[in-house]
Amino acid sequence: MKCFKTKLAKFTDNPLCSYHIKVPLELVEFYKKEKQTRFLVTLNKSLQFHAAINAAGNEYYFIYMNKERSKRLKLREGSPIEVQIEKDTSDYGMPLPQEFAELFDADEEFNELFHALTPGKQRSLFYIVDKIMSLEKRAIKAIVIAEHIKIYRGALDFKILNQAFKEANNR
Repeated sequence: MKCFKTKLAKFTDNPLCSYHIKVPLELVEFYKKEKQTRFLVTLNKSLQFHAAINAAGNEYYFIYMNKERSKRLKLREGSPIEVQIEKDTSDYGMPLPQEFAELFDADEEFNELFHALTPGKQRSLFYIVDKIMSLEKRAIKAIVIAEHIKIYRGALDFKILNQAFKEANNR
């Protein structure tokens, strides 16, 4: 595990992803040598999440910090942060939602097509389900995703998928 202290930074040119945590170059170089791309990040010894280190061109490296995490820790631009970072050894680079685990067991075709997707697409689909609090709605979204992947033989079209979510919510 590696630790460092920094301050919460803010992008000025990207309204969708405004906050981020700058990562020291020596840490980035260490993990590049290790060929490690996914991490378990702990902020201020209290909030843990899965993340990647991203490049801001040739300027610096950073970890995205969403609004929800900033609010939970009561952080604003310039707030000091203590960061612990370690290798993420999970299978997917984030926790496997229970709804997907159950679908993998119940539906061999979905399991096979899902695991043929890139790891980033897999995580995106997990995130869509994981951010929902209602167990019923989580299950519905996971089923809609499974149906979409089977119908389109593993191809993802998020515009069509979002329409399918809306239709499922209106049933």
